[in-house]
Amino acid sequence: MDPYAAPQMFERMLAATRYSSTNRVPEFMRTHPLSERRIADTRTRAMQYPKRIRPVSLDFQLMRARVEVHSAQTPEEAVASFRAALQGQTRSPEATTYGLVLALTAAGRPNEAALSLDSIWSGNTDRIEYVIADAEIDLARGNPQRAVATLEQRLELSPGNHPLTMAYADALHQAGSPHLAEAALIEQSRRVSNDPGLWYLLAEVQGLAGNIIGLHRSRAEYFIMINALDAAEKQLGYAQALTDRDFTTSSLINERLRDIQSMRAEMDRG
Repeated sequence: MDPYAAPQMFERMLAATRYSSTNRVPEFMRTHPLSERRIADTRTRAMQYPKRIRPVSLDFQLMRARVEVHSAQTPEEAVASFRAALQGQTRSPEATTYGLVLALTAAGRPNEAALSLDSIWSGNTDRIEYVIADAEIDLARGNPQRAVATLEQRLELSPGNHPLTMAYADALHQAGSPHLAEAALIEQSRRVSNDPGLWYLLAEVQGLAGNIIGLHRSRAEYFIMINALDAAEKQLGYAQALTDRDFTTSSLINERLRDIQSMRAEMDRG
């Protein structure tokens, strides 16, 4: 970790809130004051460590590019932004090209995206981000079966990898195989249970697969993840009404309802 990044972060936060009404609250009344004093303190502490040039983390830059695509107003805006960055100075041309690939795919221009991906993938064929980008291009081209095959093959080398599994389940979903997508996501939920996106997608494929009880239970988990406990309770109530004589499922639902009551009580105490 770069200790000098701490004062830089506080400076950005201060700049972002400089004209906010909350900035006028007296410092002694704020739990986390964004002040010049805090910036100075962190910079002074950072100066206890020698400054050194740190290598660019490609992993970080790739994820930063992905976030930029998702936060852009439109995919075309993201395309223009990444193209401009490639024509100027960019800290990581490879990550910027990756961002362009994602933006072109989201903009419905998969052939252009494939050409850009080829320019960086050849040097790093094992990188999971590029495997998933390739599968997303196939989905954009209307070829979900090829995306499924690509991701299935890569999962044999990296079983249980979360991004690969999520992309695989989505490809199965788009390929018209909700039962297979459901099975993959249920197995993955035993490894990674705290991803709201997993429960959201699982509920969707369970609905298509005809597992309505499962749909409501997965929606409940999604709502728990985003702290919407009332909505989670309603979903479990819907599921409970459909259990009929399935006492095992009914008991599991009742147990989860008790968990929600405990969460609510904990929040009230906090």
